[in-house]
Amino acid sequence: MHRLFVDAYGAQHPGDQADRRARKSVYIHTKALFSFFYHKKTCREALEEIRQMTRKTTNYPSMPLLNEPKWLTVSCLEGIENPSMHNAQVKEWAFSVFKAYKEGLDKEFLTHFI
Repeated sequence: MHRLFVDAYGAQHPGDQADRRARKSVYIHTKALFSFFYHKKTCREALEEIRQMTRKTTNYPSMPLLNEPKWLTVSCLEGIENPSMHNAQVKEWAFSVFKAYKEGLDKEFLTHFI
């Protein structure tokens, strides 16, 4: 679940897209969410895909900002003490971020991920 936590948080915080590090960060975290939820890869497989991609890619496109995305945030985890409830909520949060990008990106940019 830690991988989904990191990817959900990273995808929700695109930073200054003029900065190549911010472009890379939001791109790879979003790509990982698509690998997990859209392509049904395990977290380990998604991580390996990201590692391979970052070895050969140095320039990432600017991520279009979503217009009023409907997603959960890290605050949805507040007060959850039960580990299995925490894991389920992390997965729900990560899925909401994936879904917001899947529905909010234009078709041309979406081809980067599907």
